[in-house]
Formats: sequence, C-alpha cells, structure tokens
Amino acid sequence: MIRLNSFLDTPHAQQQPLDPDLMQVFIVASMSSMSDKDPQSVDYVNPAAGDRALEPITQSMGFQILLSRLKPYGVKVSLWTVLFLAAACKTPGDAVLWAYTLTHMAKRNPGAIITIGKWTDAFPMGLPNEEAKRAVWDAQKAHGNRHPGAATGRTDNLLDNHNWMELLPE
Repeated sequence: MIRLNSFLDTPHAQQQPLDPDLMQVFIVASMSSMSDKDPQSVDYVNPAAGDRALEPITQSMGFQILLSRLKPYGVKVSLWTVLFLAAACKTPGDAVLWAYTLTHMAKRNPGAIITIGKWTDAFPMGLPNEEAKRAVWDAQKAHGNRHPGAATGRTDNLLDNHNWMELLPE
C-alpha cells in the first residue's frame, strides 16, 4: 500500500513566514474566526453565503480546487481556513496538496472542524517553503504508471486518485 506524506510532515525548519500580503489575509481570517464562538464547517453549496466581499476569493482557482477536493470526503473545515489557504495557493498543485493536508488533519481528528487556530497549531512557523512543497509534490508522482482509482486509469499524480483517503498516513 502506498502512503504519501502531507504538509503536516514538513519540519519547522522548512516552514517560512508569511509574506506581507498573505499576513494581512491571515490576520483578517484569524480575527474573523475569533469572533465566531461556534465555528461551522464551510457550506460546500454556498460558501460565501451571500457575502459579496468574499466572492472574489471564492471564485479563485485555489478555493474551487480546495472545495472540490474536500467535499467528497466531508472534511469539516472553517470557511476562514479555506479562504486563507486559497489565498496562499499559487498553483493548482498547491491547492491539491493543501486539500490533501486538510484531509490528513481531519483523519487525525475525526469530526473536528479545522479552524484557522488548528491550522496555526500545525504550522506555527508559516507555510512550507518551496523545497518542502517540491518534495511533497514529487513524492506523489506516479510517472505515468497505472494507478487504481485514477480518473483516466493512468496518471502522473497519485493525488488524482479518487480514493486518496487510502493514501493518508496515520
């Protein structure tokens, strides 16, 4: 059985502080979530819930990939956590890896909602640096080998497997 690492396995030394723009997003997400006494999981059907200020980011590539990868597994994650990570995603691959990492976090804490605070506990030093991201991305490459559950039967990315929960480490 293949087991893949997620960003949760990134050593603190390979985490980097947030850049100033992303730090602003993080502060807004943190402050907004702190006022939420009863955090709810993101509404996968209507994530912005009519909040026009959130619409631009909910239309972003990162946000859409995160939702599409998390929804089938019923991962409970706060809207603010998804918004922050969507802002951090520079590529579709980043979004896929963050969705996998959030799914890994959910597997470790069944039923718990992954809030921005819980994300901070897991990543106290910031985001994985480029070297760490590349290592996790490269580790999930199948190099065109047949992999059960892949949408096309052949894939270069094991995380395109529809049964990726089986790939999660304990």
